[in-house]
Formats: sequence, structure tokens, C-alpha cells
Amino acid sequence: MTTTQEILAGMLTENVGSHFLDSGGTPKFDENGKYIDSEHGYGRHVERNQGVDFEKIPSSTVHFSIYNNRLEIELEHNTYHWLEARCELSSELDDLFHGKFLEEVDADDDKNWLELMEAFPEWLAEQEDEDGERIYGDARGIYGEGEPLVINTYNHESLLSQVIQFVYFTNGSGEFVALQIHGGADVRGGYSKPRIFSVGNRSELDVFDDCQGTIYCTGKDHHPTALARKEFQEAQAALPGVEVEIIDFDSSGNHYWTTDDGCHFYDQGCCGGGHTNLEKMDVRNIDPEYGEDWEPGIVCVLDGIGYCPICGAKLAAGE
Repeated sequence: MTTTQEILAGMLTENVGSHFLDSGGTPKFDENGKYIDSEHGYGRHVERNQGVDFEKIPSSTVHFSIYNNRLEIELEHNTYHWLEARCELSSELDDLFHGKFLEEVDADDDKNWLELMEAFPEWLAEQEDEDGERIYGDARGIYGEGEPLVINTYNHESLLSQVIQFVYFTNGSGEFVALQIHGGADVRGGYSKPRIFSVGNRSELDVFDDCQGTIYCTGKDHHPTALARKEFQEAQAALPGVEVEIIDFDSSGNHYWTTDDGCHFYDQGCCGGGHTNLEKMDVRNIDPEYGEDWEPGIVCVLDGIGYCPICGAKLAAGE
């Protein structure tokens, strides 16, 4: 694992203590910070993450269901993979934060982590080299303008599997976040120790796109009744003068729907003009108990799996 991967995995399994507003039992850790168990098996993220090989779990998942004859879509990005794709530990700034900065700013241990995260960018801006020149320059916000931003994903729609909290700031050295991951019960407490990461290496402002996602056709694992239709279509097409209902079984790469809010899924990123959102399409439960088959133009659902309304292949999720 890279240093960044190790740090993120550590944050996801870290003993985050308890908050007086928590309900349920408190996870138990030994003197070395190793998880023991929970008094009541409350099942907090920090407990569920123990012993997990984060590299082997899916980066995104989707679950389909039907409620009141409408399609319900639950798309989720795993927090570890999502952060690993966007963040790289800034060893220089992380060492400063947990070293000189805490020694100077929190000498009396009277500030909480969030207060310290907010103070760090301005403290950095005041640091000078041996010639009296400022090392990092002014602390700014998005595009180097305004002020640093405090973000908690609990406060808006988010597709992440766990809440994250960060202070985003830019300076002469780049774009950074002082980041925490929530592993506790009540969202007002239970956050990991902050670490400092550089961001923006994947795309500009990528650390803010936690509501973006894609539902796409895998082009495989077709429902059996879709395959039967495909075989029938091919057999009919071989007969001269026979009109055939053409189903696009071979262009699954064009069968996808995107979201920027976790609620609306736009056909190939478009809405209106003949495009129908995935969540607004007709739906059908194809549990064998009901004797229903896959049919084009309908999102068919079986045991949480959705089948492409165009070609009947299994649908999957991604960024």
C-alpha cells in the first residue's frame, strides 16, 4: 500500500472515542488502539471497518428496488476508494500540522480538531524562511479566491458511504484539505484525527464532487429472457423480407445515466429532448414468482439488481 492508502485505512479504523449524544454501546479499544469489541454491538463504521481489506471492496455499488410502482436507486461510493482517487498525503504539511503547529497553537490543549483545522491555513501563511520571506503565501479558497471553506458532507446530499469533514484551502504550494472521516455514532462527534492531503490532482475541485455518479450497462450478465429475445431477433433478421424489432444489444457502452445530485439520473448526461431519466422509466419486478420477463423500455429489477432497459444486461455503478 502507498502511504496515502495506509493513512486512509488507518483513519477508517481509528478509535474515534464517543460523544455524549451517542446512542448504543461504545467500541472498545486496547491501550495500543486495537479494536476489541463493542458493549452492545452498535455497528458503527469504525467497527464495521475492522479487518476490512479496503482495496478488495467495490469502489461503487448500486441497489435497485420498487416502491409505489416507482424505481428507487441507491448509489453509493465507498469512502476509501473515493478519497484515495482524489487525495495524496502531504507529508510536509501533515508533519507541520502535527508538529510545530500543534505545539504553538494548541499548547494548552483547549481547541477541538475542527478549530485547529480552521486555524492551520492562516498559520501556514505566516510561516517564513530564514530570509524572512513567506514560504506558502496567502491562504485562499476555491480558485485562489475568497476564504478557505469548511465542508461536512452530512449537510448536503452525498453518495459517500461515510461522512467526511474537511477544511479546503489553497496557497502558493497548491490545493489542500485538512480531512477527517466520521466513524462514530452521532454526527456531531466521532471524527478521526485530521490529516493533511493535497487534492485536485485528478480534476479541478474533485474533492467537492461527492454527489456525482453514473449508472452504466455492463454489457454482460444479461437476464435470460433478454438473451432469448436476442437469439430470436438474430434468427428473424436472417429471414429475407421479415420485419424485425431491433433491440440494441451491441452498444452497451452508450447505455448510461449520470447524476449530480444522487436523485436524478440523466440519460447519457442529458435531460429533456426525448431523453427520459432512469428513475422515471417504467419498472417491473421480474421475480420468477410473478412470471414476468425482461422487456425493452422497462427497468427490470430482481433481488436488488437492475437490468438495462435497452439491452437487458446487468446495471452497475461508478463515478
